[in-house]
Amino acid sequence: MFIEIDWIESYDPVTGEVVMGGGEYPIKNLQFAPQADLTGETLPVNEYSCEVITTDDIPIDTLYCLLYDGRRQLWASWPMRKVERISDSSFRITATSWLYWLGFQPMDAKMYDGETVGAAIAECFGSRAYLVQVGPGITFQTLSGYAPAQSARDRLTWILFAVGAYIVDVFRDDMYIRPVDNTQAEIPFGRTFMRPAITENDWVTELRVTAYTYTAGTPLDTDTYVTVDGVDYIVTEQVISLSNPLAPADAPENVKEYKDINLVNSNNANAILNRLSAYWFNRTEVSLDCINNKQYRPGDLVLGYVPDDLAVVGYIQQATFAFGLQARSRLQLIGCDLQPTAPLTVNYLYNNKRIGREKYMFPVGYVFSIENPYLDQTKKARRRIYRPTTPNAEGTMVDGGMTVNVNYEIALELYQGILHIISVDGVTEQSSGGEQIGVIE
Repeated sequence: MFIEIDWIESYDPVTGEVVMGGGEYPIKNLQFAPQADLTGETLPVNEYSCEVITTDDIPIDTLYCLLYDGRRQLWASWPMRKVERISDSSFRITATSWLYWLGFQPMDAKMYDGETVGAAIAECFGSRAYLVQVGPGITFQTLSGYAPAQSARDRLTWILFAVGAYIVDVFRDDMYIRPVDNTQAEIPFGRTFMRPAITENDWVTELRVTAYTYTAGTPLDTDTYVTVDGVDYIVTEQVISLSNPLAPADAPENVKEYKDINLVNSNNANAILNRLSAYWFNRTEVSLDCINNKQYRPGDLVLGYVPDDLAVVGYIQQATFAFGLQARSRLQLIGCDLQPTAPLTVNYLYNNKRIGREKYMFPVGYVFSIENPYLDQTKKARRRIYRPTTPNAEGTMVDGGMTVNVNYEIALELYQGILHIISVDGVTEQSSGGEQIGVIE
């Protein structure tokens, strides 16, 4: 791992000329554990810290600290928040998400009435709106309701809670706001370290949210009202609830309540309850270690494997990384659903003889589609490339396990220095200079 640090060395206000300083530096003792709060209650500020090996002086007003791995893949791009020289040859730095600075940016009270989410988020970021992209499923949604005077970070938290979105600010050089969805990414059994820890929390028996309506008018003495830009708005509240159908009848009452988030209204309250139920009604949490070279990040819904022939489907709340030849992360999964698994065997056959095999574990009922590989084998001085006759091994996992057979043909054979083309997927013709040229696929 290494870090690229960029800062402004000098600036000429007359010509506008900027001279940049900085460079690439080796690092050690990296700590990196990004998180996401999919319940929407908070807006976590991600950061990383490390020792930078250099005798250069690093200014505190550094613009960017870009974290890379050995393959020059970007892991994070955030401004510096702390820098401290700890020896003649090294500094200790902390780079922090731009969300940290939103906590110091005040915003006036506002009454939203059909404003698009994209415009509202841009207003939170102000002059730094270029740092954030809003997904197409979010940007054209609208907001209705009241927001008091608060910090830009608190305002953004409310907006994301109201529309069911979260921020991705790792593995990229900007921030991306996307909706919470149920698209699963599989963590293969072979990339998972054994003995994941399973925790059963107390049952949440009911969820409640308070929805608010604001009506312009003259309030009575008994009315609750707010005033925005000289206009009085009478406040009406409605509590909407959802019971947990998974909780046993004798479970102690345990109500999770959301109130005083004034962008909740009768139009979005049900969607908010349904979204929150995915985390609070499934009370299982799982801590799982896996190889993670940027495949899985906080906010993702993943399918993983735990002992006793079980699979777990849950949302990544936090990923604590350790770096070596490959990156490894401990994933904290919330809202988990444990499912029984069964073995799948995929046999690769040529002339009804097995030339290869792969084994998998999938949840019962899981619809799988596995790309069939080309096989490269050498036997008795003959090197053959086998190609599958179908692109994928597909099916639905059944209890007790299943076997899928995939037929192969010889594509190429190399023998005594001569390459023979035996079969191909297809041939197309292309014109070149008036001549037809066959292209093998």
